[in-house]
Amino acid sequence: MSGKAEQWVLEFLLDRDSLSETVVRELYEHLGMGADALSKTIQVRLLLRVLREHAASITDATLNALNCLAANSNDSKADYSPFADLSKLLPSLDLYLQVKTELVLQSLRGGSLETLILSGNPKSLLDRYFPPQQDALQNAPESHRRQELAINLSTPQGAQTLLEKYPPEHVEAAMLKYVAEGRAAMGQPILKVMEAQYAQGLLHPTIAMAHPQGAYGNVSAGPKKRQRHSATSNNAEVAAATTIADLQAASKGLQNKGGPDPLTAAMQAAGGQGSFAAALNAVDHGAGPSMSPGMPDAAGRTVGWDSPDPNQVTPGPNMAGMLGPNGEPLTDGSMGKSPKNRTGGGKRRRNGRWNEHETNMLIELVRQLGKGKWKKILEEGAAAFNNRSQVDLKDKWRNLERQGVVSASDGVLAANGGVMTPEQQQAQAQAAQQAQQQEQQQPMMDGAAMMAGHDGVPMLAVQDPATAAAAMAAAQAQAQQAMAQPEQAHEQIMHHVEGGMPAQM
Repeated sequence: MSGKAEQWVLEFLLDRDSLSETVVRELYEHLGMGADALSKTIQVRLLLRVLREHAASITDATLNALNCLAANSNDSKADYSPFADLSKLLPSLDLYLQVKTELVLQSLRGGSLETLILSGNPKSLLDRYFPPQQDALQNAPESHRRQELAINLSTPQGAQTLLEKYPPEHVEAAMLKYVAEGRAAMGQPILKVMEAQYAQGLLHPTIAMAHPQGAYGNVSAGPKKRQRHSATSNNAEVAAATTIADLQAASKGLQNKGGPDPLTAAMQAAGGQGSFAAALNAVDHGAGPSMSPGMPDAAGRTVGWDSPDPNQVTPGPNMAGMLGPNGEPLTDGSMGKSPKNRTGGGKRRRNGRWNEHETNMLIELVRQLGKGKWKKILEEGAAAFNNRSQVDLKDKWRNLERQGVVSASDGVLAANGGVMTPEQQQAQAQAAQQAQQQEQQQPMMDGAAMMAGHDGVPMLAVQDPATAAAAMAAAQAQAQQAMAQPEQAHEQIMHHVEGGMPAQM
């Protein structure tokens, strides 16, 4: 098949609810093309699919994808299907506000509100996504939202009010509605249109076309009159019918391959390679925001939406290629595990949001087993982690660190394999200090006991001088031995503390 025909197949598959890793890998390996070679229609369908799959996990990449689609809404219609309504791709300002609000409120979930507010993370995120506006924009919706968030983020009670007023389910529902409207606005994939027109006898494709080709192909949306069939036209139509049959057979064969969804690995490989590739990276990888197109600029304004400068030009998407991090084509290794190592096929599983029990279990197991032991942590907490993968655990832990719920030192392995949290280290240091003080006081206590003797009779009160001298010498020897014990005990404690294990007294 030609490159254009294979892109038609890819567009058809992207419009489906399931897309296997095998399909994408085989198509990309055969085509050998990057994201810049994909048609605008495929780019839009791919972005819409990413937003749908990750509507429950809003990240900076979600905001970048919306900005890319906003830029696509201003493209020339010549680059798209004649059935597409590009105006429906423009996200509403309300959707932008919901996404930005969710990005701020994410820092309030997963821990004590009072602790999280004192950490300063919510305030810094507020300034990042809702920076102070100029005087001319004080009455803008974003300015009103900033004022509301700033007032309530000052107290735990206000923060709780925000969490109840703006639950994540609201932005998820708004995102799914936008995606559904965007998919409907793109119309049917070209293969479905060609199939319907050919079945009705309205499409008579030829092997070669005399007029120049458009960006979307040589397909006319209008009906064509039925022509008389000569020997030449019969041959052309038979060849065209064979081509369409090949397309349909290839599409069916690729779909039957099955396997897991490749978007996660593809987005990981494409991260940081231009705005379109960055927008595909909707999985929460902790990447910073991209400035092209439409991410908040140095003044915090969303390019193309709330910028007051009428001469400001919103840059279009800069496709840099859907390749690996070092420019290599996607391979079996970079696309993830083979389907034979995965259980089941069909529609990809969606993990959903983390609950409090899962989060607490993850924190406990990481502190117990060590950060990076994701396989062992997943095995130990299999009952709590509902169908989650090692990547899910790693990403969640990164989010907890970024939100200030846990510190970077949590779960760090000691030299002997043990794990000590900062609280454990502090408690052990206090125990060592108390033990040292007790050992230092012990000689005085022993000396007092020796001076008292047995039954309360002072040893220095004995009448025999020889006996008194012997008793005094024994007391001094025992006192010197006791004085040496605190230093030995201190060295023993410090040895265990440095080794990361509790001191054995």
